[in-house]
Amino acid sequence: MRASRITLPCLATICLTACSTPKVALDHANNGVALTAGLQRELATYDQQQKTMDKLRRQVVIDETLQAKRYLRDNEFDDAKASLTGDTGKFAVYAKMRRAAELRAKLVADKAADEKEVQNAMDSLMKPAAPPLPKIAATQKTLADLGEELPFADRLKLVTQFIKEVQAEVKSNKEAAEAVPPK
Repeated sequence: MRASRITLPCLATICLTACSTPKVALDHANNGVALTAGLQRELATYDQQQKTMDKLRRQVVIDETLQAKRYLRDNEFDDAKASLTGDTGKFAVYAKMRRAAELRAKLVADKAADEKEVQNAMDSLMKPAAPPLPKIAATQKTLADLGEELPFADRLKLVTQFIKEVQAEVKSNKEAAEAVPPK
């Protein structure tokens, strides 16, 4: 009888301490960590590229606006020069052309304002979602925790708990067996 008591706890201890997290589970968890780290890098790269593109687009708009303003200033100077030199025939033609150009510019500006209004509405509707970096980091931490082997102390607690449960069950089964009258 004594040998069976020692054998059962020893057997349970050997079985449970020899058990470890399956390699497949560790590999999957570690793969998840690597994938989320890669996702974070890709999102950071994408964000940096978008910032670079936005900077370039902004510079193009600034350059074109300055070029248009320089052109208008040059035209005003040419008109003033023609007026001062007495070249009124050309000046009248220039004035009419200027008024036509100003009307055309107003129409273009109105069209641009309409396009800008539509673009602003679309931008507010199509605003990209912020990358879920905190959620990705939390997922990565959870997967990293799953990818680690249980420490010996935790496994020892599990074994101890299992042994106590088995001993309690054996004791209750013995008591139940002794309470049953023999046939």
